[in-house]
Amino acid sequence: MYTYLDQDLDPERWELIVIDDNSPDDVRSALKPLDGKIKYQYFRLDHDYGMRGNTMSFNTAFALAKAPILAETTPECLLPHNALTELLKPHLEHERAFVALKVYNLLATTQIAIDSVDWRSDILSVRTLPGWDDIVTQRNVPVTHFKTHQICSIKRSTWDDLTRERGYPLFADYGSDDPWFAGTREKCGVLDITLPNDVMAIHQWHLPFQYWMTKGFGPRLNKWAHTMENYMQDTSGYVPEGGTCEIWDGGSHEGVTEGEAAQWAVWDPILAQTLT
Repeated sequence: MYTYLDQDLDPERWELIVIDDNSPDDVRSALKPLDGKIKYQYFRLDHDYGMRGNTMSFNTAFALAKAPILAETTPECLLPHNALTELLKPHLEHERAFVALKVYNLLATTQIAIDSVDWRSDILSVRTLPGWDDIVTQRNVPVTHFKTHQICSIKRSTWDDLTRERGYPLFADYGSDDPWFAGTREKCGVLDITLPNDVMAIHQWHLPFQYWMTKGFGPRLNKWAHTMENYMQDTSGYVPEGGTCEIWDGGSHEGVTEGEAAQWAVWDPILAQTLT
C-alpha cells in the first residue's frame, strides 16, 4: 500500500480499485494507510471456490473503473514511484498498445529480511539484502518483451475490442490467462511495449498454490492448480466442462497426496517468520 502513496502521478488523475477475492485476511485493515490520501474503492467477492486465478478480480475491477486507461497489478508487487506515470505515457502516443513493467522476484530469504531496510522510502533498498543477485531474482532483467499482465496498462477501448467487452475468460487457475492474453494481442495487432530496466517493480515472494491447497484453500483444483470443472460457468468457449485440467493435464482430477503435503509443510516455519 505504501508504494501507491509514493506515486509521482497526481493523485487526482487516478483511482485505485482493490478487489478482495474472498480472502480470509482483514483486507480492509491493510488499506487504512490509504485513507484520505488517494482515491480508492474496495470490493469483496464472496464465494466458495477456494483460491482462484486473477481473472474474476480483474474483470470486476475493470467493470468498476471509470477512466479511459486501465492498469493492473497483483497485491504482492511493490511499485517504483514512477510506475503509473510510465505506464500512462505510451498511451498518449499510441492508439493500441499494451505496456508491461518488469519485476525482480524476491527469494523467501530476501522476503523475510525485507523490513531490515527502508523500502518505504526507496523500494530498491532491497538490493542490499541477501539473495538479490540470485538468478531467480534477476531473471526478468534481460527480457525484451515482458508479455505477462502482472503489471501493465491498456486503453479500455483496446481492452473491450480484444475481449469483445466480456473481459478475461474465467480460466480460474493461475497463469493460464497470460498466454491467452498475449496471443490475442498479437493476433489483433496490438503493440507490445516493455518498459526499460530503470522502471522495474519488486515482486515479493509468495507461496505457490500447491502449498495452500494442502491447507484446504483449493477445493476445486487438481494438484497442478487447474480447475476440475467449469465451476464459474465460463461462456467464452475456452474452458471445457471438465475445467482447465482437461486442457493442461488430460482431465486429471488428482489431488495433492499426503506425501506431497508433507513436503510442502517444510514452508510452515518460513511462512511463520514472514508473519512476525
